[in-house]
Amino acid sequence: MSRSDPQLGLAEATARAIADVLTGAGVPDVETGKPGIVEQGSNPLEILPMPAVISRVAYVGGVSGGNVFATTVKGANQIAAAMGAGNEPGDAELSDIAKSAFEEAANQMLSSAAGATAAVLGRAVEVGPPETMIVAEAPDVTDVAAPYMTRVSLTVAGETCLFVQLIPRVFVMRMSAAFQDTDAFAVDGDLDGPSLDSAWVHDTRLRLDAELGGARLTADEVLGLTDGAVVVLDRAVDDPIELFVNGTHYGFGRLLVDEDEWAVVIEQLTPQQAETDDDLAIEAEAVAVTAEGGTNDAADETEGSG
Repeated sequence: MSRSDPQLGLAEATARAIADVLTGAGVPDVETGKPGIVEQGSNPLEILPMPAVISRVAYVGGVSGGNVFATTVKGANQIAAAMGAGNEPGDAELSDIAKSAFEEAANQMLSSAAGATAAVLGRAVEVGPPETMIVAEAPDVTDVAAPYMTRVSLTVAGETCLFVQLIPRVFVMRMSAAFQDTDAFAVDGDLDGPSLDSAWVHDTRLRLDAELGGARLTADEVLGLTDGAVVVLDRAVDDPIELFVNGTHYGFGRLLVDEDEWAVVIEQLTPQQAETDDDLAIEAEAVAVTAEGGTNDAADETEGSG
């Protein structure tokens, strides 16, 4: 199985999800093309007629990449009209009301695409709020931390639309495992590139955070904080602190001073939180710089937050 197979499978699943949202909203004549891989260094929106309306969301939770939906202004008006904006579907300009209606449709589409991605990965996928803009030239929507891109062309009442996914390497690894488990593709060889057991993954530096405790304050209490104010945390002095690896709970420990610096004595590890060694390797992949397996040299700092 080549590395592009899971990417194309994901692109097909997410494009179906977007088409279902458009059809359900009453958008006329929705047609979906075949997914394709966008070469690195290419602008995935360069084939879209300008001016265009673009809506994008970014993945959150420490994962790079995201989803982009783009269409012509007339295509956006077709979608807005179906959403009840009261505009003419063939308008050459997008009114504020029509833009708001298009944003709502785009939010539904991109959220549905994230849901389809989660179904493929078998894990929750969170996205931030959508950003919508009208552009005269195709902007660069690429992300160096998400080196894989897929693109699916759709048409709405004859108007061109594009759905682009910026896929981080960690998603490709998880999708490969998911598709092999479900026999979605015939496996005729090893995945291109390094495996989960490669040294460049295991040498990736992860971030360890030590959390002292927390406190819940009202907005008025936060606004009333001044220099020198004392905030009582929800932990006793002799309570253990919590340890997190790349945001995942990984054990408990205690603080001590080691040659005038804070240090942590690890008292209990809970590696089952990482599920498997492969999952830990995948989490390591999520923080690896994508250029030739480089690493984040500052990612192993130990912090105490309160």
